[in-house]
Amino acid sequence: MIINRDKFKKLVTMIAAGGAAAQLIAGCSSSGDDGAGGGVCAPGAQQACACPGSPDGAQVCNADGTGFGSCECAAGTGGTSGAAGAPGTGGAPGTGGAPGTGGAPGTGGASGTGGAPGTGGAPGTGGAPGTGGASGTGGASGTGGASGTGGASGTGGASGTGGASGTGGASGTGGSGGTGGAATCDATNCAGCCNGTTCEAAQTDAACGLAGVACAACADCFTCQAGACAIDPDSLWAIACIDAQTTTTNPSTGSAWDTLGGAPDPYCEWEMPTGTVVSGTAPINDTFAPSWNQNAASSIRAGDLMAGGTPWTLTVWDDDVAADDFICGIMGPMPIGNFTSGASIATPNNNGCISWNVTLTCMP
Repeated sequence: MIINRDKFKKLVTMIAAGGAAAQLIAGCSSSGDDGAGGGVCAPGAQQACACPGSPDGAQVCNADGTGFGSCECAAGTGGTSGAAGAPGTGGAPGTGGAPGTGGAPGTGGASGTGGAPGTGGAPGTGGAPGTGGASGTGGASGTGGASGTGGASGTGGASGTGGASGTGGASGTGGSGGTGGAATCDATNCAGCCNGTTCEAAQTDAACGLAGVACAACADCFTCQAGACAIDPDSLWAIACIDAQTTTTNPSTGSAWDTLGGAPDPYCEWEMPTGTVVSGTAPINDTFAPSWNQNAASSIRAGDLMAGGTPWTLTVWDDDVAADDFICGIMGPMPIGNFTSGASIATPNNNGCISWNVTLTCMP
């Protein structure tokens, strides 16, 4: 522990005068009953102690009286010149002071203590320079030992050599860029439809869909509306009578279809608007199972077939000489579900038709 030099000198003076010595001795030798019992010194008592290279030291009894603290030595001033020795009174020149011992290396390079002063009559020769303090941590220079006080001023100790600077570490090599994640297309990043990993934001008949679904191509006569394929109202369609199965008698009269008792001569007829015959098929004579496979109507606009369009009628008749007999028929509008190209139209059994196969086909 290093203390203030002025306070230290006062402490040493008191000890030397004997005023504190008695107290120190009494404190160290006291075995009085002070409550704690077994103390080795009186709290606060002081005594002299030896310091490296110098007798000037003191230590103080700790607060519980169980022992003295560490020896407090005067701090050496690094590297300053000692005061010149006073002329000796003796006849022969005194011998120069022994070289001072360098200060013990402190943290960061503590100062060495100066040489002791010479005692001769003639001016003593200067003390040998103190050895430099060991270099402090972090490369600080040690302070030289103080010059001896005898004779001429001693030369200050040479400064310790600072530690060599450390070599900076080599720069690290930057990491290579990460590989980008694979592209994706789904509802989280596409408001339209996904064509593989590509988002098709614009709705077209070739790429129809919303909210990241797979793009769908609309069939002929259909168009993309609000992300779904719907019937194009301007598309053109053909209606074909394929075949039928009739009853053997006319339900309206309960008699044979023909006057001579034969089978009917069926044909299909298209009216648009209803009551106006536009087209039809050729009749097939004397059969209860006609097979036409002909268009009854063609180039019919889808918007006219659907609800809100033009009223229409498709019928089957028995071709007679005097007046044709009604066999069966259907009337518009056409159900949306029937607009599948080439599929049969639902024709409920009515009047003289046991079955009737009619198809609706897109005309691109």
